[in-house]
Amino acid sequence: MTAAARLAALDSLPAADLCGRAEEALSALVDVMNQETVLLRAGHLRQAGQLTPDKTRLAQDYVTFARSIQRQADRLSVEAPEALAGLRQGHEKLATQMAENLRV
Repeated sequence: MTAAARLAALDSLPAADLCGRAEEALSALVDVMNQETVLLRAGHLRQAGQLTPDKTRLAQDYVTFARSIQRQADRLSVEAPEALAGLRQGHEKLATQMAENLRV
């Protein structure tokens, strides 16, 4: 499947499915960043470094979903406004976790 076909398939998902998948990716990314922060704070640099591949994959997944959500924002705001609001809150958690991670 080409990249364009994958994006088209993603964009055509039902609103609840698209938002649900994005929320799963977002939650997993926040979790792995939290794990990394805890390990870094404790001085376990090698263990924290082992999370990098997962963190990278999850970040890529989340960005893919976020872009689809941006492209489908009008449709999602009508079909799944609560899910869209939940994603905004989740994105704020991600921003908070990223700031904490950078501080450490």
